[in-house]
This record gives sequence, C-alpha cells and structure tokens, in this order.
Amino acid sequence: MVSLKKTKTMIDLKDMGIRNYSAEEKKDFAKVREGYAAVVRPMFERLRDDPSILSVSGIDAAKLLALVEEAEGFKEAEEWLAEKLEQVQESRQARMSEVKKGADKLLRAAKAKLAAEENEPVSELISALLDFTAQPRKKAVQTLRKKKASS
Repeated sequence: MVSLKKTKTMIDLKDMGIRNYSAEEKKDFAKVREGYAAVVRPMFERLRDDPSILSVSGIDAAKLLALVEEAEGFKEAEEWLAEKLEQVQESRQARMSEVKKGADKLLRAAKAKLAAEENEPVSELISALLDFTAQPRKKAVQTLRKKKASS
C-alpha cells in the first residue's frame, strides 16, 4: 500500500499511480456508492487471512484490499485538494476584489476630472475599463430588444 504524504501546504501524489483515463476506459467504471469501501474492507481482510472460506478463481483478496486502501488514499487526497482549491479560489477572489475597488476609485476620480475639463490622457487611460464595464449592460439591452422583437 502506498501511503499518502501530506503537509499543511503540500501533498505528494507521485507514488499514488494517478493518471488520466480515456472516455472509453471510464465507460467501464462500475458505479460505487459512498461507504462501499467500509463494507468490503472487512470481507477482504477476512478472506486474506483465511482464503479457505471462499475461493474464487482470479480473485485475490489481498490485492483487492490494497486497492481499497489506495482508493481511500485518493479520497483523502480529494478532500485535501478540494480544501486547497477553495482557498486558492477565495484568495484569487480577494485579490481581484481589491483590484476592483482600486480601479473603481480610480474610475470615479477620472470621471470627475473629465467632467471638470477635457483631458485626453485621462480619457485614454480609462477607455478600456469603461468599455469592459459597459459590456454586461450592452448585452442586457440586446437581450431585451430580442425578447421584445420576438413577442
């Protein structure tokens, strides 16, 4: 069994046998409900310890038990990665929130300056931002026009 190596900031998956599966391979995946590993683990442990209970050609209880343990390692990795992904997304969102607040303040100051006087450098500075912020409104107007035209 390969054990999952993780710290607060890193996870080592190199020995976990992770790979991409093709769409064709995924079609053959059996549907497995949550909790299945907990149910089959004791069965495989018992068969590994006493194979005389039930012998089936091609079935190796020790190998299946190792696969259960690997799958549990993957589940633990998924949970860790999901937590880290959430932290990354929230950190990106926090940074972009600060960027937007700063850009909004700059935009308000630029609009005030333009209202007081014509200023070509200021106008050029904010033109791309003004175009970008107007896009959702333009799209909403187009959608409303389409709805009115179709009714």
